[in-house]
Amino acid sequence: MNSACRIAEILKVAKSQSPNLHVFKAWASTFNLLDPKDNWALQMEVLELITLLKSEWNLLRTQLYQIKGLPASLYEPVLMITKEVLGSAGNLNSTWEPFQKKITDDVLRQLEWCGHSLKENFQSEEPIPENELKELLNEVQELGENLGNSSLPFSVKMRVFHYVDLIKKAIMGYPIIGAVAFKNVVATSIGEVILNPNEIFPPELEEEKQIRERLKNLLKKSFSILERFPKWYSYLKIAEDLTSRAKILIENIGSMK
Repeated sequence: MNSACRIAEILKVAKSQSPNLHVFKAWASTFNLLDPKDNWALQMEVLELITLLKSEWNLLRTQLYQIKGLPASLYEPVLMITKEVLGSAGNLNSTWEPFQKKITDDVLRQLEWCGHSLKENFQSEEPIPENELKELLNEVQELGENLGNSSLPFSVKMRVFHYVDLIKKAIMGYPIIGAVAFKNVVATSIGEVILNPNEIFPPELEEEKQIRERLKNLLKKSFSILERFPKWYSYLKIAEDLTSRAKILIENIGSMK
């Protein structure tokens, strides 16, 4: 997978949305966002993901520009159309139809062609199996529900919710920007766990062993996902012993004194 392939896949789904929907509803459905009663909250989530999509568009344009002998006239038209579709973020309450019409079959074919051009010139990512991401998302949601019903102090809940939110964002961002979505989870884990292990995972978590174990497993899985992609994982390895120490601390969550 590369940026062109990811954008093409997302626009295929966006093209299938009902033209009568509001723009934010069309994007929410495209991104598989839950539909809360609060439209404002949903719009904020949509804007956050479209911001990621715009960053992927910028990456695509930069990489295409770097391919020697590839005339800009071959890819600039489709990039401009794609940019106009992403510009719908400025009209979230308008109807989706005018933006949907821009996503023609020809536009999708041209994006796929861009994807082939990138594959020939840049290293592509092997996709993470969809069932693995779904399983991880289910675990995160279950942890959030159990945490809400737990007897832990509010301050402790907020610390754990912090990680739950990070992992959720990584899962939602993965189809848009790829494995780098998990970079923030791992980087934050390394930094916070190493600097303040007893504050991030205080002894009170012993009272909620199930929550502690689930959090530990989720962080370990996030590490495991990023480890498959040396391109991104290497950025986090400022020093090999820091990464190793973070893993040890995560393994021993709740038992630190």
